[in-house]
Amino acid sequence: MLPPMEATCIWLFPAFAAGAILWAVSCKIFYRIRGEFGKDLVIQRFGQHAFHVVSGDYSSKLIYEEIFRKKVYFKHGVSLHDFDDRQDRQEKERGPCGPLVLDVGGNLGFFSAFVAEHFRGSRIHIFEPLPLLVNAISLNLASYGCVVFRAHDGKTLLRDAPDGTRVVVHQTALGAHETELPLTYQSRMLAGSSLVPERFLPSNIDKIQFLQAMYLDSVTLGALPAFPTRFLCQLLGVPWLRIPIFLALTPLMILHQIQQRLSGNRQLVFRTPVRTLSSILKEQGLLGKTVDLLKVDVEGAEWDVLMGIDEQIWPCLRQLVIEVHDGDDGRVQTIMELCKGKGFKVMKMQEEAFQLPKLCKIFLIFATR
Repeated sequence: MLPPMEATCIWLFPAFAAGAILWAVSCKIFYRIRGEFGKDLVIQRFGQHAFHVVSGDYSSKLIYEEIFRKKVYFKHGVSLHDFDDRQDRQEKERGPCGPLVLDVGGNLGFFSAFVAEHFRGSRIHIFEPLPLLVNAISLNLASYGCVVFRAHDGKTLLRDAPDGTRVVVHQTALGAHETELPLTYQSRMLAGSSLVPERFLPSNIDKIQFLQAMYLDSVTLGALPAFPTRFLCQLLGVPWLRIPIFLALTPLMILHQIQQRLSGNRQLVFRTPVRTLSSILKEQGLLGKTVDLLKVDVEGAEWDVLMGIDEQIWPCLRQLVIEVHDGDDGRVQTIMELCKGKGFKVMKMQEEAFQLPKLCKIFLIFATR
């Protein structure tokens, strides 16, 4: 006779299998009605806001929560509220009166939209390599009343807003050198797009813990039903139950892959130009200008972005917020030491929204002067 817990797992399997199949089929129907997955922009409401997002991209809800609800980029002393107290009033008199913000890894433009909403008259430069996301950024920022100029094709949206926030969108990745590189991305999780996917996970990661985190995050994103996924993941943490639970999860993994395929999820590679931040600042006539905030979120390529900043530009950077994948090389400490050496006060914070960032050692570094 089987122990009660193992008998429960076996009893749950048929119900879970049926639920997963229904979930996969419903996703397929939903995306057919809503639009071709990963290729269409749709308008989605988040609380009081409405944004253009990529159909079926589960990461957009999380990004909105982080930026607009939790305000993760404005912690540990990072702020744009003190702009009027700065001493460079002559510079302010010569040009636009708002802060200068660089958004490296723009995604859907949510961070820049937050800046535009709270700091009217800002000058924002957004860097995003994926064309579909560039289109979403342009639409989202134009809907905020921003003057949006697309540097790669010379198009300007909403020309009749002379006093509004000015946004320049650069369809490019940033790195240490001018080159062209493959960008890997999941059509269902565009926030994970990376030039260096090999840096995403530490090599010594525990496979069972990774499995738990992956499926718990899938529940958070709405890709899997909460029950019985959470229940099985909890049991997976009990050592003597790992083998039977792993066997119970094997069909889940197969069905999850089926659901991913049915809903159009796929890994794609897109070749993108890579520029250095220094070359673009020079091109835009911003050398010597104070950068009030540099935000970097590039999924493992953050060190490369920083290496593309010439020495004479560092004194012009007033605040930095950098998402860092620590990996096996102690990247967090290295970047913190780099910022300290440039005269910044540095703090770090670990993200809380997902399980995988904790397991994969993903941190936010805040550098202020």
